[in-house]
Amino acid sequence: MRYLAVLLLALLAAGCATPENYYRAPLNDLWRYQLVDTYGNTWDAGTFSFSGSDVRGDVVEQNNYGQALKGTWSVAGNDVVIQASVTIEANWNESNAMQGSWRATNGDGGEFYAVRREAKLPSEQ
Repeated sequence: MRYLAVLLLALLAAGCATPENYYRAPLNDLWRYQLVDTYGNTWDAGTFSFSGSDVRGDVVEQNNYGQALKGTWSVAGNDVVIQASVTIEANWNESNAMQGSWRATNGDGGEFYAVRREAKLPSEQ
């Protein structure tokens, strides 16, 4: 009987387990980003303003050239894909930061970093 009670509690706890990214707030927010080229130079920087559901939506990119560009984003687990002036594939393992890679249509590419507006980019630390 005792064994059965322990087993039932274990199954109940497993069924109530939270997903891997349970702590994460929705992506919808203002994020600051930096695109670093393969030489370690900042290729572009600015902000992304995300809107939509928990898994996809629209993004407005305000880059350092003064352009406001529209695009889309999607999330699957901890993977984020952003289609704006460049294509970005990132990993979102903590609620306030993403990092990954980017690729422009002209073949340029490199590292991508983004943080919510209140957090610091790696180059600011």
